[in-house]
Amino acid sequence: LSIPCGRNSRSGRIGPGNSYWGLDNTVAASGRMDDLIWNADVGFMLPFGEGRHHYSTLMGAERRGLRGVLEANAGVGFQAMPELQPIVELSYGREWVSGGGSSVFVAGTVGTKIMVDDNVRVKLGYQHPLTGRNASRSKSLLASVGFEF
Repeated sequence: LSIPCGRNSRSGRIGPGNSYWGLDNTVAASGRMDDLIWNADVGFMLPFGEGRHHYSTLMGAERRGLRGVLEANAGVGFQAMPELQPIVELSYGREWVSGGGSSVFVAGTVGTKIMVDDNVRVKLGYQHPLTGRNASRSKSLLASVGFEF
């Protein structure tokens, strides 16, 4: 669940949250064969509430009437050291908006997954747009922390 927060969480302004409530769902799978590692995930964010217009990271502009965002990722990597996994990933994303004008992008990411301990993982990467329609062509630095239970 994504919940808007902070005074600056409104359309067209970067703030500590989105300008809309959203229900985020992701299904992921991963596996390992010796030192080769693979992962795949697919997710859909369903916005709801009054603030479904927002500043789109895909589009690079304000969007109104957002209906949902689909993202899918697939990656492969290898176990370089017990706590370090370099990875290459291919990503697909699509935003649906009412009245047409949806955006689509495909991007490639190179990065690494660092195992801090058995339950905490840090991901760092560089994402480069490969192709798209009605989408921003900006490059991105990515960082995330994951907790396993």
